Amino acid sequence: MHAASQYMWGVQDTDLVLRKALFSTLKETDTRNFKFRWQLESLKSQEFVETGLCYDTR
Repeated sequence: MHAASQYMWGVQDTDLVLRKALFSTLKETDTRNFKFRWQLESLKSQEFVETGLCYDTR
């Protein structure tokens, strides 16, 4: 997060505000939406099988 904030906005996050905000968002948010989006994207990536391309993470 520090490197990303420094690159994107030129801000040094010495108090770890961005990291703490991201952590609290991921911790307190219902994760079912994240899992649903991940599964949807996973299904989309398998559509390449029809073209002969195969994406494999193993």
